[in-house]
Amino acid sequence: MAGFLATFLAAAFLATFFLATFFLVATGFLAAFLAAFFFVVFFFAAMALCCLITRVTAIFSSGVMTPTEIRERIACPRLPPKLF
Repeated sequence: MAGFLATFLAAAFLATFFLATFFLVATGFLAAFLAAFFFVVFFFAAMALCCLITRVTAIFSSGVMTPTEIRERIACPRLPPKLF
């Protein structure tokens, strides 16, 4: 599953890179900027989805857990305390 997701992300990266290059050459700066913007949005959304799938898979493969334990495992890590 992880190999499929990595392949999917690599293909999406290459496709978007070539798409942005084509728009830069063919239509100018605005289209290239929009393609790069949507690439960044799509890339981070795909990374977040991969992380979520990995976490949920690890949670459900580790045995029976209570709903509170599941929420704690999925939750983002807390920031460290401020020193000053």
